[in-house]
This record gives sequence, C-alpha cells and structure tokens, in this order.
Amino acid sequence: MQDVFLRAMQQLSSLREPAAFGGWLAAIARRLAVDLHRKYQAARTAQAAAPGSRQSRDAFEVLDAMRSLPQAYRETLILRLVEGMTGPEIAARTGLTPESVRVNLCRVFTASKLPSCVTSRDILRGNPAAMEALGMRWI
Repeated sequence: MQDVFLRAMQQLSSLREPAAFGGWLAAIARRLAVDLHRKYQAARTAQAAAPGSRQSRDAFEVLDAMRSLPQAYRETLILRLVEGMTGPEIAARTGLTPESVRVNLCRVFTASKLPSCVTSRDILRGNPAAMEALGMRWI
C-alpha cells in the first residue's frame, strides 16, 4: 500500500486531470500488483527449477538410471512411464509378448539403480503423480 502512494507522489506530475485522481491511483496500484505477482511467479519458477531442488535431483537420478539400462528395458520403461502405454500396448508396439513386457518392467525395477522415489508399483501401473513429481510430463 505504501508503495502505491510513494509511486503516486513520484509520478504526480504525470496526472493531467485532477478529477481523474481515483482512476489514476487505481491504475498505479494495479500495475504494482501485477509487477509484484510477476516477481513472485518468477521466484517460484526459479526455485522449483533450481538444480539443487529435490524434484530436480530425483529427475536427474531417474534419467541417469534409465540411460544405464539395456535398450530393451529402457524402451519398455519409457513406453510405460512417459507414453503411458499399458503392457499389451507395449507388446503390440515392440513385438514382445505381454508376459515379456511384464518381466522387463519387473527386471528394470529389481536390477536397476532407480531412485527410491520411483517404486515398482509406479512402473507396473504407470503412476502419473509419481512422474509429475519427477518433473516428467504424463501423456
């Protein structure tokens, strides 16, 4: 509130019509509120995307673990978590049997070094909330 009156005092010479003082003051208040909101949003975005944030660290850990997987496991995992495909859909796309897809997904979880933030349930059932928490878009 004080910022509004301070800005009004600084810009008083720009007021052309004294009868429009109320609208002029409201415009100053509105612009300051918008500026403050933009600064707040930018700070929140920067904080969420900061390299040290937990979400960012988890996402990088998952990506590193996925890169270290054999191609067949990596493809199955990406189709499950990123594309949101079911086991039978993955089988149809890759030419594997649904049982092979299920085995690959189980092996990914048990044999890989995926961070604890991704559970076997997330992998087998495709948990959108878990992927969003890692900063990955769920399709």
